[in-house]
Amino acid sequence: MHILFLSNQLLRGLRAKRVVWLGAFAVALLLFAARATNVAAHPLGNFTINHYARLEIAPTQIKLYIVYDFAEIPTFQAKQTLDVNSDGNLTEDERTQYLAALLNETSANLMLTIGGKHAELSLVPNSPQLEFLSGQGGLEIMQVRARYTTTLDLNSAPVVIQYRDDNYRERLGWREIVAKPVGDVAITHSNVRATETSDELRKYPENLLANPLNDREASLTVTHNPNSKVTASNESSSNSTSILITASVLIVIAVVSLLAAFFIARAKPPIAR
Repeated sequence: MHILFLSNQLLRGLRAKRVVWLGAFAVALLLFAARATNVAAHPLGNFTINHYARLEIAPTQIKLYIVYDFAEIPTFQAKQTLDVNSDGNLTEDERTQYLAALLNETSANLMLTIGGKHAELSLVPNSPQLEFLSGQGGLEIMQVRARYTTTLDLNSAPVVIQYRDDNYRERLGWREIVAKPVGDVAITHSNVRATETSDELRKYPENLLANPLNDREASLTVTHNPNSKVTASNESSSNSTSILITASVLIVIAVVSLLAAFFIARAKPPIAR
């Protein structure tokens, strides 16, 4: 009897712990799912890495300006690597070394072709910047900015220019590409915008929060003719469907966890005889 009584107490304790853990797990999932579906409340999302690229097409060169905006979770992960001596303080040397290593990796995944031929992008000296800003929940977000250039020859215009960023392709996030003519250059065809939408990932128009930009490639035709009209498409595919699917799965898991916690709490221990 005494042993069975102790067993019943142990089972009750285990059940109580299971209920607490399952309940906490379910609540966390529901909160995350709610944040994932509520794009308007937090358009970037805690797990996203967001992209901005601006192509400036001049008669003899192309300038590329990129911005990566790391949300709270990828920023937290990056800081574990950035803090080399693990003392909790980021020195200027640590920031410089991390930024150089990061751009060395990301630059290799920037694809630019001119007239079907690969164009070598050169990083502009002193242009890279690494900045930490306040995020949510006491965490920070990280922004990386850099400028590149490459030569351009419009003697055989029109010229087809294609650009693609293969960095962080598996991550959800805002992706924006802008293409602008400079000087005696006209863009006669473009599948991306000629005007800013997010102010270089600083702010997001409310009418696009439920359908974030997803520009993964730019295809342009450029010429010397200044009278040509730019034909730019403002349509952008959306990753909101993926966000909603993820949120739905999380909600189902959370509901199952809550049901499991409920039935564990109601289960009766063995009766002593």
